[in-house]
Amino acid sequence: WGLVIFGITYVVQHYLFRVVRKISNSDATPLPAGSILANIVRWTVWLTGAAIISKTCFNYDLTAFITALGVGGIAVSLGFQDTLLNLFGGLQVSMGRLVEPGEYIEVLGQSGRVSDITWRHTVIIDANGCAHIVPNSLMNKNSLVHLSDAYTLEIPILVPVQTDFAQFSERATAKLRATFPQHADPAKVRVVFTGEEIGGMAGVVRVDIERGTIPLEEAQTRAIRAIDPLLKEAAALGPEMKKVSEELR
Repeated sequence: WGLVIFGITYVVQHYLFRVVRKISNSDATPLPAGSILANIVRWTVWLTGAAIISKTCFNYDLTAFITALGVGGIAVSLGFQDTLLNLFGGLQVSMGRLVEPGEYIEVLGQSGRVSDITWRHTVIIDANGCAHIVPNSLMNKNSLVHLSDAYTLEIPILVPVQTDFAQFSERATAKLRATFPQHADPAKVRVVFTGEEIGGMAGVVRVDIERGTIPLEEAQTRAIRAIDPLLKEAAALGPEMKKVSEELR
């Protein structure tokens, strides 16, 4: 009977874990996302199965044992203080929907996509694919920054004042759109000139890139390599255009 009850308990907890996890991750349910609620259901089923086995096979009621745990609850809570803080912190974060899997956040200097919220920690995947484990107690105590689904890559530029700015902007945006065909919104690739400075006309190239698709360092390298030939070409044509302008005057 003990083996039968153990087998039934295993099947029930496995099935309920998958069902609760699927329901929690659905957008149509008010339940918190992540695996924390599913793990609580799993442990509840295991404890219920252990109580049934104890009563059926050994004729021992776990009520007295649970009562003893209640009497020594203070000592137990002190010994598992960090564990309990992480558990309740995870419940507050998930129940309050402060953070949900799939969102991009920044906490304690770590930014990335939330992969999962367990009973102990929150897993954050950064742009390089590295997993950062943040205890739930720290998630609950420190400020959270919810990030947008895209970040803006900015490359400062400086071109001669004789440059055809409209043509340069058109060529630069075309180059960048070809460089990030699957990572950036074509409508959000632009060149903005901020004003004349010593050495030429200053500006910035802005590209909105979807988070999680490409690391920031790689995106910067690609963008610089894409517009570098145009900057060199503009710098080479600058003195020539200035000479032509002076001759026309």
